[in-house]
Amino acid sequence: MIHPSNKVHPSGAAPVGCRVITAETLPRLRDAVRGWATTLAGDDQYRNPDAVRQQLAARKLNGRSSIEAYARPAIPSS
Repeated sequence: MIHPSNKVHPSGAAPVGCRVITAETLPRLRDAVRGWATTLAGDDQYRNPDAVRQQLAARKLNGRSSIEAYARPAIPSS
């Protein structure tokens, strides 16, 4: 989920394991995606599957690592 805060509203309920890309983490994600694209654009590296894979991993843009790096756990209201 993308939301300004990872704190769940008192009348709301988040699914188990819910993670939120917050206003704080969204710029980091944006910068990682831009850096990935910029790096691969040079010398036509986007045509090289190994270079694409390496850059995705280096910037934590693949699988579980992207969720852990750029999304925070939803916090229930107390």
